[in-house]
Amino acid sequence: TYGNESFAAVDISFDRFFAVGIFEHNITNGLTQGLSEDGILYCYLPIPYDNGVKIEIIYKGTAVYDAEICLSVSDLPEEDKEGLLKLRTQTSSYDPVVSGKPLNWLTAEGSGKLIGLQQNIAGSSTYNFLEGDEIIVCDGNPSMTVHGTGTEDIYCGAWYFTDGMFSCDYIGCTYIGSYEGTGRVSAYRFYVLDQYNFRDGIEATIEHGPNNDTVTDITDVTAFYYQNETPSIQEVQTVTAEEAEQTEGIVSDFDCYGRLEGNYLYDFVAESARRYES
Repeated sequence: TYGNESFAAVDISFDRFFAVGIFEHNITNGLTQGLSEDGILYCYLPIPYDNGVKIEIIYKGTAVYDAEICLSVSDLPEEDKEGLLKLRTQTSSYDPVVSGKPLNWLTAEGSGKLIGLQQNIAGSSTYNFLEGDEIIVCDGNPSMTVHGTGTEDIYCGAWYFTDGMFSCDYIGCTYIGSYEGTGRVSAYRFYVLDQYNFRDGIEATIEHGPNNDTVTDITDVTAFYYQNETPSIQEVQTVTAEEAEQTEGIVSDFDCYGRLEGNYLYDFVAESARRYES
C-alpha cells in the first residue's frame, strides 16, 4: 500500500505474485519472479514510491513456519519522482464463467506500462478453453492494439503446450495436467523487452474458447503493470485521413495517434484520426 492511498496497490496470493501458479508449486525460473530450486521465492520488480510504502504479508493458515524475508531499499532522486509509475496488480476471475462474454483482466486509467500476467485455467480435458484470444486496447483507440491467436500463444506454448511444462526468463507453463477429469494450466508471461505502453488508459480482455462459449471451472488472470493515474497525452482535435497523412513524422508538440482507426472487433478503417498533445 502506497503512503497516500487507502487501498492496496498489490493484493494477491504468493503463488500468483511469484508466477508459480495455483495448482502445483513447481520450479519457476522467471527473470523477474519465480521459485528457485532451493525453495526461495524471489521478485526483482522495482516498487518505486514517493510518499512511503507499507508491505504486509498476511498468512491465513494454521501451521507454523519459519520465514526469512529480504528487501533491498534505495533512495529515489527527487527528479525521478515526478510522473512516477507505481507497481500495481489486478486479479480478475470468472466463477462461474459467463457465456458470450470475455474476461476483463485489466482496466486502468492514466499512463503506464503493462509488464506481465499470470494465468490459471481449469476446464475441459481437451483443453479447448485455450482457443481464447487476448485483446488489448490502449489509449481508447477504436482499433485493437493486440488481437492474439490463442491463449497458449501468449506464453509461446503452441498446440496446447504440446511439449509440456517449461520455465524461461519471460515465459513459462508451470503446470499442465488433469485432475478429476478436468484439464488444468498455469502459465506466465512478462513483457520485459516488449511492454505495452499506454498514455491514456488500457483495457485488456481474454476469451474462453473461440467464441467465449467454453465452460471453465477456474479462469483467473493477474496483470502486473506500472501506472501514473494522470494521462500523458490530451486529445486536441480530430483530423481527416488526408490531414493525418500530412502530419506523419511530426515530432513537435503534436502527435497524430491511431491514423488508421476502426471498429473494436473488426478493424474497419475509419476516415479520421485523433491528434494529441503530449
